Amino acid sequence: MTASKIQTENVTKMKELSEKFNQQHIVGAFRSDDQSRTRQTSKEQFYGIVAQIKILTILLEMISTMIDNNDFLVATQLFIFSRHISTGLKLDSNKEIMSKFPVAKKQWELLAPFFSTIKQRCLHTLEQENLSIDDTAKCLASLVLLENCQMDKLLSIFIQTRTKTFLKSIENENYANVKEKLQLSVKIL
Repeated sequence: MTASKIQTENVTKMKELSEKFNQQHIVGAFRSDDQSRTRQTSKEQFYGIVAQIKILTILLEMISTMIDNNDFLVATQLFIFSRHISTGLKLDSNKEIMSKFPVAKKQWELLAPFFSTIKQRCLHTLEQENLSIDDTAKCLASLVLLENCQMDKLLSIFIQTRTKTFLKSIENENYANVKEKLQLSVKIL
């Protein structure tokens, strides 16, 4: 063998070894990068769940405050938001992380009764004698959002609640008040 042929073979072997080393090195780099990405994703999921649970605790107080202030529409919107977060946490694909936070389920157990509280308070407001157009609109909008009901059911609810109000006025023999309330209800309608 000639020296040039030996050099060519050596260069070819070195090239092959170099390519093989580079391929292994590159694959190894991607593997470690994938592992760090997995750890980063897991960490982000963990913090995401913690943030959502914190939001649920804040929403609990906010909904309660809105109900106390008779702002049922905002209370309803916050309730729906809390239901969305809670459902997302229940369906979270990372069960391992969720198992570390039983408080998420407990938060929803505290928030769930707001559905009936808001609904009952809206119906009670609609039965008031001195019902304003603004209060009516907010209560009816809350009922639409809570129950996803059609307009005919909403109209039925409005008529039923106003009928109760009229019957109470008639029982109290306040006939002039009934006429006034009927006119107001027609105006609201």
